[in-house]
Amino acid sequence: MKNTKKAATTQTPKAIAKKTAPAAKTLKADAGALEIHINKTGRICFGKTAAARIGNLGFMTLAADGKEVKLIASAKSSDDAVEIRRAGKRPYVSGARFLKAFGFDGKKALDITAAPLNGTGFRFRLAA
Repeated sequence: MKNTKKAATTQTPKAIAKKTAPAAKTLKADAGALEIHINKTGRICFGKTAAARIGNLGFMTLAADGKEVKLIASAKSSDDAVEIRRAGKRPYVSGARFLKAFGFDGKKALDITAAPLNGTGFRFRLAA
């Protein structure tokens, strides 16, 4: 009779978790959607498609038209423009002071799908 012991295989915890964890369902946004995220501190972050729309422009004008917010990127600075900063190649602007007029209180983060405006702008309604 032969000894039929199976060799013990060692697996990393990640490999074991990958096999036993149920497949996570991920919801993918529309490929052409202009996704904007406003975190609790009022930082306005732009998704991949929105970031491509902004490109390497350096300033963003924040404007209001009734209850609609308009963000327009430009290469030149103006009196009411804020500087576009980058984090991990993605642009963001600080909009806390501007957004307070629309009822943004910083209690929760907001995910918004914006509509295009001109060549480098966005428009959306803020439902804080």
